[in-house]
Amino acid sequence: MARGFAARQPIPLSSPDDFRITWHKLNQASYSIKDAEIILPPGDWILTNQVTIPNGIRAVRGSGIGKTRLFMDGGASKVVTSIVLRDLYGLEISDMSIIQLNRADTQVAMIYGLNAKCVTLKRLRIETQDKGSAIYFTATAGQGNCGNILIEDCDIFAPREQPEHLGGLDSTGQEVIRFTSAMASPGVPSQLWKASKTWRQYTDRLTNVTVRRVRVDGGYYAVGCSGIDSMRIEDCSFTNPTRGVSLQDGCRGAYVARNIIRDQRSSGIHMAYGTSGCLIERNIVMSARAEGEGFIQCYTGATDNVIQDNRLIQVPNQNGTDGAELRPKWFLYVGTHAHRNTFWRNAIEGKAARAAVAIENEWPNNTTQKPSRSFNGAGWDFTGFAAEALKGVFLLDNDIPPQDPGVPRLFLSTGATITAGPEVFGNDDEAFPVVTKL
Repeated sequence: MARGFAARQPIPLSSPDDFRITWHKLNQASYSIKDAEIILPPGDWILTNQVTIPNGIRAVRGSGIGKTRLFMDGGASKVVTSIVLRDLYGLEISDMSIIQLNRADTQVAMIYGLNAKCVTLKRLRIETQDKGSAIYFTATAGQGNCGNILIEDCDIFAPREQPEHLGGLDSTGQEVIRFTSAMASPGVPSQLWKASKTWRQYTDRLTNVTVRRVRVDGGYYAVGCSGIDSMRIEDCSFTNPTRGVSLQDGCRGAYVARNIIRDQRSSGIHMAYGTSGCLIERNIVMSARAEGEGFIQCYTGATDNVIQDNRLIQVPNQNGTDGAELRPKWFLYVGTHAHRNTFWRNAIEGKAARAAVAIENEWPNNTTQKPSRSFNGAGWDFTGFAAEALKGVFLLDNDIPPQDPGVPRLFLSTGATITAGPEVFGNDDEAFPVVTKL
Protein backbone atom coordinates (compact mmCIF):
# COMPACT_ATOMS: atom_id res chain seq x y z
CA MET A 1 0.00 0.00 0.00
CA ALA A 2 0.99 3.66 -0.28
CA ARG A 3 2.61 5.76 2.43
CA GLY A 4 4.87 2.94 3.55
CA PHE A 5 2.15 0.65 4.86
CA ALA A 6 3.08 -2.99 5.42
CA ALA A 7 3.57 -5.04 2.25
CA ARG A 8 0.99 -7.69 3.16
CA GLN A 9 -2.37 -7.29 1.45
CA PRO A 10 -4.95 -5.68 3.77
CA ILE A 11 -7.79 -8.00 4.69
CA PRO A 12 -11.14 -6.60 3.48
CA LEU A 13 -14.10 -6.53 5.87
CA SER A 14 -17.29 -5.25 4.32
CA SER A 15 -20.28 -6.74 6.17
CA PRO A 16 -21.29 -8.07 9.59
CA ASP A 17 -20.77 -11.62 8.31
CA ASP A 18 -17.32 -10.71 7.07
CA PHE A 19 -16.62 -9.17 10.46
CA ARG A 20 -17.36 -12.49 12.17
CA ILE A 21 -16.52 -15.09 9.55
CA THR A 22 -13.54 -13.61 7.69
CA TRP A 23 -11.50 -13.10 10.82
CA HIS A 24 -12.43 -16.58 11.99
CA LYS A 25 -11.42 -18.23 8.70
CA LEU A 26 -8.19 -16.31 8.25
CA ASN A 27 -7.11 -16.52 11.88
CA GLN A 28 -8.65 -19.69 13.29
CA ALA A 29 -6.63 -19.50 16.48
CA SER A 30 -7.42 -15.87 17.17
CA TYR A 31 -11.20 -16.07 17.36
CA SER A 32 -13.06 -18.07 19.96
CA ILE A 33 -16.83 -18.30 20.16
CA LYS A 34 -16.46 -19.59 23.68
CA ASP A 35 -14.93 -16.43 25.05
CA ALA A 36 -16.61 -14.24 22.39
CA GLU A 37 -13.44 -12.33 21.60
CA ILE A 38 -11.96 -11.26 18.27
CA ILE A 39 -8.21 -10.76 18.26
CA LEU A 40 -6.62 -8.93 15.32
CA PRO A 41 -2.97 -9.96 14.88
CA PRO A 42 -0.31 -7.47 13.80
CA GLY A 43 -0.77 -6.09 10.28
CA ASP A 44 -2.99 -3.85 8.18
CA TRP A 45 -6.74 -4.42 7.97
CA ILE A 46 -9.27 -2.49 5.94
CA LEU A 47 -12.97 -1.70 6.20
CA THR A 48 -14.60 -0.87 2.88
CA ASN A 49 -18.14 -0.58 4.22
CA GLN A 50 -20.08 -0.04 7.42
CA VAL A 51 -19.99 -3.01 9.79
CA THR A 52 -22.06 -3.75 12.87
CA ILE A 53 -20.49 -5.68 15.72
CA PRO A 54 -22.56 -8.89 16.03
CA ASN A 55 -24.46 -9.48 19.22
CA GLY A 56 -22.60 -11.80 21.55
CA ILE A 57 -19.15 -10.41 20.80
CA ARG A 58 -17.59 -9.16 24.04
CA ALA A 59 -14.26 -7.82 22.81
CA VAL A 60 -12.44 -6.73 19.67
CA ARG A 61 -8.75 -6.42 20.43
CA GLY A 62 -5.74 -5.63 18.33
CA SER A 63 -2.16 -6.50 19.11
CA GLY A 64 -1.20 -2.96 20.06
CA ILE A 65 -1.27 0.59 18.74
CA GLY A 66 0.82 0.73 15.56
CA LYS A 67 0.98 -3.05 15.33
CA THR A 68 -2.64 -3.60 14.32
CA ARG A 69 -3.85 -0.89 11.95
CA LEU A 70 -7.45 -0.79 10.78
CA PHE A 71 -8.03 1.47 7.75
CA MET A 72 -11.51 2.81 7.00
CA ASP A 73 -11.41 3.45 3.26
CA GLY A 74 -14.56 4.46 1.42
CA GLY A 75 -12.68 4.57 -1.88
CA ALA A 76 -13.21 7.06 -4.68
CA SER A 77 -16.99 6.89 -4.19
CA LYS A 78 -16.59 7.64 -0.46
CA VAL A 79 -18.72 4.83 0.91
CA VAL A 80 -19.61 5.10 4.61
CA THR A 81 -17.08 3.08 6.60
CA SER A 82 -17.63 2.83 10.33
CA ILE A 83 -17.95 0.39 13.22
CA VAL A 84 -21.51 0.41 14.56
CA LEU A 85 -22.36 -0.67 18.11
CA ARG A 86 -26.13 -1.06 18.11
CA ASP A 87 -28.09 -2.30 21.14
CA LEU A 88 -24.99 -3.99 22.56
CA TYR A 89 -24.27 -4.75 26.20
CA GLY A 90 -20.76 -5.28 27.49
CA LEU A 91 -18.18 -4.71 24.73
CA GLU A 92 -14.52 -3.66 24.70
CA ILE A 93 -12.56 -2.35 21.70
CA SER A 94 -8.87 -1.89 22.39
CA ASP A 95 -5.23 -1.98 21.34
CA MET A 96 -5.17 -0.84 17.71
CA SER A 97 -4.80 2.13 15.39
CA ILE A 98 -7.89 3.18 13.40
CA ILE A 99 -7.19 5.41 10.41
CA GLN A 100 -9.79 7.10 8.22
CA LEU A 101 -9.31 7.47 4.45
CA ASN A 102 -11.78 8.93 1.92
CA ARG A 103 -14.49 9.83 4.42
CA ALA A 104 -18.07 9.87 3.16
CA ASP A 105 -19.80 13.25 3.52
CA THR A 106 -22.72 11.49 5.26
CA GLN A 107 -20.58 9.56 7.74
CA VAL A 108 -21.52 10.29 11.33
CA ALA A 109 -18.58 8.72 13.15
CA MET A 110 -15.81 6.16 12.93
CA ILE A 111 -17.09 4.34 16.02
CA TYR A 112 -20.84 4.87 16.32
CA GLY A 113 -22.74 3.63 19.39
CA LEU A 114 -26.56 3.57 19.39
CA ASN A 115 -28.34 2.52 22.58
CA ALA A 116 -25.14 0.82 23.72
CA LYS A 117 -24.54 -0.11 27.34
CA CYS A 118 -21.38 -0.93 29.29
CA VAL A 119 -18.92 -0.23 26.46
CA THR A 120 -15.19 0.39 26.93
CA LEU A 121 -12.86 1.90 24.34
CA LYS A 122 -9.23 1.95 25.43
CA ARG A 123 -5.69 2.07 24.11
CA LEU A 124 -6.76 3.28 20.66
CA ARG A 125 -5.09 5.69 18.27
CA ILE A 126 -7.69 7.24 15.95
CA GLU A 127 -7.00 9.52 12.98
CA THR A 128 -10.10 11.19 11.56
CA GLN A 129 -10.78 13.57 8.71
CA ASP A 130 -12.88 16.73 8.84
CA LYS A 131 -16.51 17.02 10.00
CA GLY A 132 -17.44 13.51 11.19
CA SER A 133 -16.73 12.44 14.77
CA ALA A 134 -14.10 9.92 15.76
CA ILE A 135 -16.40 8.51 18.48
CA TYR A 136 -20.13 9.13 18.89
CA PHE A 137 -22.52 7.56 21.39
CA THR A 138 -26.22 8.38 21.49
CA ALA A 139 -29.41 7.13 23.07
CA THR A 140 -32.12 5.83 20.71
CA ALA A 141 -35.65 7.20 20.97
CA GLY A 142 -38.04 4.71 22.52
CA GLN A 143 -35.30 2.31 23.65
CA GLY A 144 -34.89 3.60 27.20
CA ASN A 145 -31.88 5.11 28.91
CA CYS A 146 -28.43 3.74 28.14
CA GLY A 147 -24.86 4.44 29.08
CA ASN A 148 -21.99 3.33 31.29
CA ILE A 149 -19.50 4.28 28.59
CA LEU A 150 -15.76 4.44 29.35
CA ILE A 151 -13.18 5.92 26.96
CA GLU A 152 -9.65 5.89 28.34
CA ASP A 153 -6.00 6.00 27.31
CA CYS A 154 -6.72 6.97 23.70
CA ASP A 155 -5.02 9.35 21.26
CA ILE A 156 -7.26 11.02 18.70
CA PHE A 157 -6.15 13.30 15.86
CA ALA A 158 -8.47 15.55 13.84
CA PRO A 159 -7.93 18.51 11.48
CA ARG A 160 -7.26 21.82 13.20
CA GLU A 161 -9.44 24.80 12.40
CA GLN A 162 -7.38 27.84 11.48
CA PRO A 163 -8.31 31.50 11.00
CA GLU A 164 -8.34 32.84 7.45
CA HIS A 165 -5.09 34.74 7.77
CA LEU A 166 -3.33 31.43 8.59
CA GLY A 167 -4.74 29.55 5.62
CA GLY A 168 -8.22 28.74 6.89
CA LEU A 169 -9.65 25.29 7.61
CA ASP A 170 -13.30 24.99 8.50
CA SER A 171 -13.85 22.15 10.97
CA THR A 172 -17.00 23.81 12.28
CA GLY A 173 -19.43 21.24 13.66
CA GLN A 174 -16.89 18.47 14.21
CA GLU A 175 -17.21 17.07 17.70
CA VAL A 176 -14.24 14.72 17.93
CA ILE A 177 -15.87 12.81 20.79
CA ARG A 178 -19.63 13.29 20.86
CA PHE A 179 -22.38 12.22 23.27
CA THR A 180 -26.09 12.96 22.91
CA SER A 181 -29.37 11.84 24.40
CA ALA A 182 -32.33 11.05 22.12
CA MET A 183 -33.90 14.37 21.13
CA ALA A 184 -37.64 14.92 21.28
CA SER A 185 -37.35 18.56 20.24
CA PRO A 186 -34.35 19.17 17.97
CA GLY A 187 -33.38 22.63 16.87
CA VAL A 188 -30.66 25.25 17.07
CA PRO A 189 -29.98 25.85 20.80
CA SER A 190 -29.74 29.63 20.57
CA GLN A 191 -32.98 29.87 18.59
CA LEU A 192 -34.86 27.57 20.98
CA TRP A 193 -33.77 29.71 23.90
CA LYS A 194 -34.63 32.91 22.10
CA ALA A 195 -38.13 31.62 21.27
CA SER A 196 -39.12 29.98 24.56
CA LYS A 197 -36.30 30.10 27.15
CA THR A 198 -35.84 26.34 26.85
CA TRP A 199 -33.37 23.86 25.45
CA ARG A 200 -33.58 20.70 23.40
CA GLN A 201 -35.64 18.10 25.24
CA TYR A 202 -35.03 14.36 25.31
CA THR A 203 -37.06 11.14 25.35
CA ASP A 204 -34.24 8.82 26.45
CA ARG A 205 -31.01 9.72 28.21
CA LEU A 206 -27.38 8.72 27.84
CA THR A 207 -25.91 8.52 31.35
CA ASN A 208 -22.74 7.69 33.26
CA VAL A 209 -20.08 8.51 30.68
CA THR A 210 -16.36 8.77 31.51
CA VAL A 211 -13.55 10.15 29.34
CA ARG A 212 -10.26 9.58 31.13
CA ARG A 213 -6.63 10.08 30.10
CA VAL A 214 -7.62 10.84 26.51
CA ARG A 215 -5.55 13.09 24.27
CA VAL A 216 -7.27 14.95 21.43
CA ASP A 217 -5.53 17.14 18.87
CA GLY A 218 -7.65 19.38 16.63
CA GLY A 219 -11.37 19.45 15.86
CA TYR A 220 -14.08 21.94 16.74
CA TYR A 221 -15.19 20.50 20.10
CA ALA A 222 -12.72 18.04 21.59
CA VAL A 223 -15.67 16.66 23.61
CA GLY A 224 -19.25 17.73 22.91
CA CYS A 225 -22.14 16.70 25.22
CA SER A 226 -25.86 17.33 24.76
CA GLY A 227 -28.32 16.27 27.45
CA ILE A 228 -25.93 13.91 29.28
CA ASP A 229 -26.32 12.94 32.94
CA SER A 230 -23.28 12.18 35.13
CA MET A 231 -20.47 12.98 32.71
CA ARG A 232 -16.86 12.74 33.90
CA ILE A 233 -13.93 14.19 31.94
CA GLU A 234 -10.70 13.67 33.86
CA ASP A 235 -6.94 13.88 33.32
CA CYS A 236 -7.23 14.58 29.59
CA SER A 237 -5.22 16.74 27.22
CA PHE A 238 -7.00 18.68 24.45
CA THR A 239 -4.73 20.56 22.05
CA ASN A 240 -5.64 22.94 19.23
CA PRO A 241 -9.43 22.55 19.24
CA THR A 242 -11.71 25.46 18.47
CA ARG A 243 -13.42 24.71 21.80
CA GLY A 244 -12.32 22.18 24.38
CA VAL A 245 -15.34 20.83 26.30
CA SER A 246 -18.96 21.71 25.57
CA LEU A 247 -21.76 20.84 28.03
CA GLN A 248 -25.15 22.05 26.87
CA ASP A 249 -28.81 21.21 26.28
CA GLY A 250 -29.57 20.16 29.85
CA CYS A 251 -26.39 18.29 30.84
CA ARG A 252 -26.56 17.51 34.56
CA GLY A 253 -23.95 16.68 37.15
CA ALA A 254 -20.80 16.81 35.01
CA TYR A 255 -17.39 16.59 36.67
CA VAL A 256 -14.56 18.12 34.63
CA ALA A 257 -11.25 17.98 36.46
CA ARG A 258 -7.46 17.98 36.04
CA ASN A 259 -7.55 18.49 32.28
CA ILE A 260 -5.12 20.56 30.23
CA ILE A 261 -6.64 22.47 27.32
CA ARG A 262 -4.05 24.11 25.08
CA ASP A 263 -4.30 26.60 22.24
CA GLN A 264 -8.05 26.56 21.79
CA ARG A 265 -9.40 29.32 19.54
CA SER A 266 -12.48 30.07 21.65
CA SER A 267 -13.77 28.78 25.00
CA GLY A 268 -11.92 26.04 26.84
CA ILE A 269 -14.90 24.79 28.89
CA HIS A 270 -18.38 25.88 27.83
CA MET A 271 -21.69 25.36 29.68
CA ALA A 272 -25.02 26.52 28.25
CA TYR A 273 -28.76 26.01 27.78
CA GLY A 274 -29.99 24.21 30.87
CA THR A 275 -26.68 22.69 31.96
CA SER A 276 -26.62 22.56 35.76
CA GLY A 277 -25.00 20.98 38.79
CA CYS A 278 -21.52 20.77 37.25
CA LEU A 279 -18.19 20.95 39.09
CA ILE A 280 -15.29 22.32 37.03
CA GLU A 281 -12.08 22.17 39.01
CA ARG A 282 -8.28 22.06 38.77
CA ASN A 283 -8.12 22.46 35.01
CA ILE A 284 -5.46 24.40 33.11
CA VAL A 285 -6.71 26.35 30.09
CA MET A 286 -3.95 28.11 28.19
CA SER A 287 -3.80 29.51 24.68
CA ALA A 288 -1.65 31.56 22.37
CA ARG A 289 -4.34 31.68 19.68
CA ALA A 290 -7.58 32.36 21.56
CA GLU A 291 -9.64 35.12 19.99
CA GLY A 292 -13.13 33.94 20.92
CA GLU A 293 -15.15 33.77 24.11
CA GLY A 294 -14.35 33.06 27.74
CA PHE A 295 -11.77 30.43 28.66
CA ILE A 296 -14.41 29.05 31.05
CA GLN A 297 -17.94 30.29 30.62
CA CYS A 298 -21.43 29.81 32.01
CA TYR A 299 -23.28 30.86 28.91
CA THR A 300 -27.01 31.53 28.53
CA GLY A 301 -29.15 29.28 30.73
CA ALA A 302 -26.30 27.51 32.56
CA THR A 303 -27.19 27.46 36.28
CA ASP A 304 -25.99 26.14 39.64
CA ASN A 305 -22.43 25.30 38.60
CA VAL A 306 -19.17 25.62 40.55
CA ILE A 307 -15.93 26.64 38.84
CA GLN A 308 -13.00 26.44 41.24
CA ASP A 309 -9.21 26.17 41.42
CA ASN A 310 -8.65 26.51 37.69
CA ARG A 311 -5.67 28.21 36.07
CA LEU A 312 -6.37 30.34 32.97
CA ILE A 313 -3.39 31.55 30.94
CA GLN A 314 -3.16 33.82 27.93
CA VAL A 315 0.18 33.02 26.32
CA PRO A 316 1.89 36.06 24.76
CA ASN A 317 1.95 35.65 20.99
CA GLN A 318 2.04 37.30 17.56
CA ASN A 319 -0.52 35.00 15.95
CA GLY A 320 -3.03 37.61 14.75
CA THR A 321 -3.24 39.50 11.49
CA ASP A 322 0.03 41.32 10.73
CA GLY A 323 1.59 39.89 13.87
CA ALA A 324 -0.97 41.32 16.28
CA GLU A 325 -1.46 39.55 19.59
CA LEU A 326 -4.50 37.29 19.89
CA ARG A 327 -6.39 37.61 23.17
CA PRO A 328 -9.56 36.01 24.52
CA LYS A 329 -12.54 38.30 24.95
CA TRP A 330 -12.69 37.18 28.61
CA PHE A 331 -11.21 34.56 30.89
CA LEU A 332 -14.38 33.98 32.93
CA TYR A 333 -17.83 34.75 31.55
CA VAL A 334 -21.45 34.61 32.72
CA GLY A 335 -24.19 35.09 30.11
CA THR A 336 -27.86 35.93 30.30
CA HIS A 337 -30.16 33.84 32.51
CA ALA A 338 -27.15 32.02 34.01
CA HIS A 339 -28.05 32.07 37.71
CA ARG A 340 -26.29 30.77 40.82
CA ASN A 341 -22.86 30.09 39.37
CA THR A 342 -19.87 30.32 41.70
CA PHE A 343 -16.28 31.12 40.64
CA TRP A 344 -13.88 30.35 43.47
CA ARG A 345 -10.06 30.50 43.72
CA ASN A 346 -9.42 30.66 39.99
CA ALA A 347 -6.12 32.18 38.86
CA ILE A 348 -5.92 34.31 35.72
CA GLU A 349 -2.65 35.10 33.95
CA GLY A 350 -2.39 37.38 30.94
CA LYS A 351 -4.46 39.96 29.10
CA ALA A 352 -8.01 39.90 27.76
CA ALA A 353 -9.35 41.88 24.79
CA ARG A 354 -12.54 43.16 26.48
CA ALA A 355 -12.52 42.31 30.21
CA ALA A 356 -10.82 39.77 32.44
CA VAL A 357 -14.24 38.76 33.83
CA ALA A 358 -17.61 39.63 32.31
CA ILE A 359 -21.12 39.18 33.72
CA GLU A 360 -23.93 40.11 31.34
CA ASN A 361 -27.59 39.95 32.25
CA GLU A 362 -28.64 41.33 28.88
CA TRP A 363 -27.53 41.55 25.26
CA PRO A 364 -28.94 44.85 24.05
CA ASN A 365 -29.88 45.04 20.40
CA ASN A 366 -27.39 46.74 18.12
CA THR A 367 -25.11 47.61 20.99
CA THR A 368 -21.90 49.51 20.50
CA GLN A 369 -20.58 48.53 23.92
CA LYS A 370 -17.12 47.12 23.42
CA PRO A 371 -17.25 44.49 26.19
CA SER A 372 -20.76 43.23 25.33
CA ARG A 373 -21.21 39.70 23.98
CA SER A 374 -24.01 40.64 21.62
CA PHE A 375 -22.37 39.16 18.51
CA ASN A 376 -21.13 42.74 18.14
CA GLY A 377 -24.75 43.74 17.62
CA ALA A 378 -24.61 42.99 13.89
CA GLY A 379 -27.99 42.01 12.51
CA TRP A 380 -29.15 39.99 15.54
CA ASP A 381 -32.49 40.27 17.29
CA PHE A 382 -31.94 39.66 21.00
CA THR A 383 -35.57 39.72 22.03
CA GLY A 384 -35.24 36.32 23.73
CA PHE A 385 -32.13 37.45 25.60
CA ALA A 386 -33.69 40.50 27.23
CA ALA A 387 -32.49 41.85 30.55
CA GLU A 388 -33.14 39.73 33.62
CA ALA A 389 -31.47 40.27 36.97
CA LEU A 390 -28.86 37.60 37.59
CA LYS A 391 -29.21 35.86 40.94
CA GLY A 392 -26.57 34.24 43.07
CA VAL A 393 -23.49 34.72 40.90
CA PHE A 394 -20.42 34.73 43.15
CA LEU A 395 -16.78 35.68 42.50
CA LEU A 396 -14.81 34.51 45.53
CA ASP A 397 -11.06 34.71 46.11
CA ASN A 398 -10.04 34.73 42.46
CA ASP A 399 -6.69 36.09 41.27
CA ILE A 400 -7.61 38.65 38.59
CA PRO A 401 -4.61 40.70 37.44
CA PRO A 402 -4.73 44.28 36.16
CA GLN A 403 -5.48 44.63 32.47
CA ASP A 404 -4.47 47.14 29.81
CA PRO A 405 -5.93 50.66 30.01
CA GLY A 406 -9.58 50.62 28.99
CA VAL A 407 -9.95 46.88 29.69
CA PRO A 408 -11.71 46.34 33.04
CA ARG A 409 -10.92 43.48 35.36
CA LEU A 410 -14.67 43.04 35.86
CA PHE A 411 -17.40 44.10 33.44
CA LEU A 412 -21.11 44.17 34.29
CA SER A 413 -23.52 44.98 31.48
CA THR A 414 -26.12 47.69 31.85
CA GLY A 415 -28.65 46.68 34.49
CA ALA A 416 -26.45 44.19 36.33
CA THR A 417 -25.77 45.34 39.86
CA ILE A 418 -24.02 43.94 42.88
CA THR A 419 -27.21 43.96 44.93
CA ALA A 420 -29.38 42.40 42.23
CA GLY A 421 -27.11 39.50 41.50
CA PRO A 422 -23.33 39.15 41.43
CA GLU A 423 -21.50 39.22 44.74
CA VAL A 424 -17.87 40.19 44.41
CA PHE A 425 -15.46 40.06 47.33
CA GLY A 426 -12.15 38.69 48.48
CA ASN A 427 -10.59 38.65 45.01
CA ASP A 428 -6.81 39.20 44.81
CA ASP A 429 -4.51 40.21 47.60
CA GLU A 430 -5.48 43.84 47.18
CA ALA A 431 -8.86 45.50 47.15
CA PHE A 432 -11.00 44.69 44.12
CA PRO A 433 -11.44 47.84 42.02
CA VAL A 434 -14.69 49.65 41.47
CA VAL A 435 -16.96 47.61 39.19
CA THR A 436 -17.15 48.96 35.68
CA LYS A 437 -20.69 49.41 34.36
CA LEU A 438 -21.08 50.63 30.80
